[in-house]
Amino acid sequence: MFILYLQSPDDQEFSFANLGNSAPSTEWRRGQWKDVSSLIKGQPLVLLIPAHDVLLTHTTLATSNARQLRQALPYALEEQLIGELEEQHFVWNDSKAGELNVAVIERPRLKQWLELLKQHKLRAKAILPDLFILPISENIPTIWHRGGQVFVRTGPLSGFSCPEDMAPLLIDNAFPEDAGEDERKARFYADTDDADWHDSFTQVAESQPDRLLRQSIQEGLPLNLMQGYQDESMSTFARQWKRWRTAAVFALITLGIMAGLEGVQVWN
Repeated sequence: MFILYLQSPDDQEFSFANLGNSAPSTEWRRGQWKDVSSLIKGQPLVLLIPAHDVLLTHTTLATSNARQLRQALPYALEEQLIGELEEQHFVWNDSKAGELNVAVIERPRLKQWLELLKQHKLRAKAILPDLFILPISENIPTIWHRGGQVFVRTGPLSGFSCPEDMAPLLIDNAFPEDAGEDERKARFYADTDDADWHDSFTQVAESQPDRLLRQSIQEGLPLNLMQGYQDESMSTFARQWKRWRTAAVFALITLGIMAGLEGVQVWN
């Protein structure tokens, strides 16, 4: 599995991690587009994009029917969304507790990422938000503060990121509301000590922040942003075809009958 990590579709270089040969972990490296095919060597490709492009959330709906979920999710999450509902792409996964873990990305933004892959003749197995590189710890969140950004992973399919100046307002969301002071623990890494909010919880030091764990990525794959995506031209075609499919079937049947009658007449 080859992990390609980008900050913007305009990036001229990229970070990558090669998890080939079932390696449990690997180091991050830097690469250039001219070398990307030789680096991947036919491995399954996972593209990581900035978490600020993606909303990770959860909800509960009284149905397990995929079609009904697809119709109901936009309205269930409407208050959390900024853009127009029809411009959003939704991916979800059922949790054991009956809740739906959901990822939302604007369709035009997702299309930009897919166009970038197409430009470089690449096809991804999955597209995931970059906070899924954070390791998962049982019962406690993982918090990383680096590069002016704060990343919080609260579970295999949940978390958020924010600019460092917003962290004092949002960091409490990493912990249960009823968590006592002794329960506010997090697996932690930071490239700076200049932040008072670091002292608002007990830190469990991250031992290998520069290595990517295979498990970290695999746990996030159920929220693959490519699931169910069609570009605008294909979705328009699908809607039109669905509308005219019945008429087309009857037309084909009619043509078949007419052709059969003509054949009988010719035979006679």
